[in-house]
Amino acid sequence: MVKFHELGIIVADSLESIYALRWADIALVIVRTTDKGPFGDDIFWEFFTQEDTLVGTPTLRFSGDDAGAEEVLDIVPKRLEGFDDKKIMDAICCCEKAHFVVWSIPSLSMRPL
Repeated sequence: MVKFHELGIIVADSLESIYALRWADIALVIVRTTDKGPFGDDIFWEFFTQEDTLVGTPTLRFSGDDAGAEEVLDIVPKRLEGFDDKKIMDAICCCEKAHFVVWSIPSLSMRPL
């Protein structure tokens, strides 16, 4: 389950573990696609802090099919200035394994991921 809050994003997984990330701490947003659609989860949202980008593991990850995830396109672009709508459309249309950087803080755009 995904919830968008005034202070950030909260995700509860199937084991009922809860993960939270403040808007101010987000440094990178990636949309990862799989080749499993349309019959399986094929779009995943990954939110990284600046520290996460050093190890390549996101603080938050959820499927586009998770409860509450349908609000992501209404809320996240309003919170993260410069959100790349074109890359979202590219991800939605993609039916293979790929990843799309849809937003990052300026200092990350200067170094490889």
